Amino acid sequence: MASAASGRLLFLDGLRGLAIIFMVVNHTARWWLDLSVGWPRYHLIYLTVPPSAPLFLFLVGFCLPLSYLNSTVGRGESYGRVAWRYLRRGVLLVPMGWLLTLLVFPNEPLFGGEVLQTIGLSIVGLIPILPLLSRRSARPLILALAIGCYATFNLAHPSLRAWLAGHPVIAEVWFTGFPLWPWFAFPLLGAVLGWVWVDGHRRGTDDRAFFSAGDGHAAQGDGEVCGTAIETPARAQLTIDVRDDLSLDWPIARTHDAWLTFGFDDELGRAAKIAVDGMVALIERELGLAGDDALAFASIAADLHVTQVVNGVLGVHVELRDDAIRSQ
Repeated sequence: MASAASGRLLFLDGLRGLAIIFMVVNHTARWWLDLSVGWPRYHLIYLTVPPSAPLFLFLVGFCLPLSYLNSTVGRGESYGRVAWRYLRRGVLLVPMGWLLTLLVFPNEPLFGGEVLQTIGLSIVGLIPILPLLSRRSARPLILALAIGCYATFNLAHPSLRAWLAGHPVIAEVWFTGFPLWPWFAFPLLGAVLGWVWVDGHRRGTDDRAFFSAGDGHAAQGDGEVCGTAIETPARAQLTIDVRDDLSLDWPIARTHDAWLTFGFDDELGRAAKIAVDGMVALIERELGLAGDDALAFASIAADLHVTQVVNGVLGVHVELRDDAIRSQ
């Protein structure tokens, strides 16, 4: 068992362990089980069948936002790079599932949707959904999609079963074992809860806000390049307001005539990417532009600056001046 100091999440390890135990029991005992063992043991073993696959699928959805935020926010990787990595892994799991069926269950339908194939397809299906989870308004819609996925299958099951009787290939490939419809509901549910959990974990349970200021410079060029930036004591009068209507991954600033977003990383390119992404999000929120339009506007109107290169973590900031907005 991993300790808390190892950085692993013990409750996730515990759920994985429980799912594995359920899987081992129902994939071994059910093959020789009969009523001679008695009703209590019979039901105990068969009760391990329903929760194992949903647990695995739920954990896939729950863990993916943790990985996504660690890669994009923590390490500054682009969405495209992370999405390509998830796509490769998800697609690879499908033939691995077929191979496992061939080796372990040679009498079962080869191209049936066993849980490993469904996990792979679920990872692929969650790729376009992950960025949407950052929007609070999108999360209830995704939860509704999960409920709808499961509910519509149950409503359609009688007629679907009759239709599949005349389409055996579709039935074997897409509706054997654990088909995406309805089992994709569990990764969707896990993704929403995983994002909410990690977002709350990153923000912490303390509702107090903390602020620090310092490192006054009497003079400095546009980007600190060495330690002698004429350090000096400074006095300032500050007014602090707590804003609970903003969801920020990195700091932003507002001066009397401009907006600024910041990015910090060991690599200057990643720091710039973080700062630009922050500016695009700010333009979307403040000016109502979306997606490519916000990025194009940032390229036209915003200025990219190197904040400093004197520390181990390098800094970049993007400035969007009010007069630049008015002139566009």
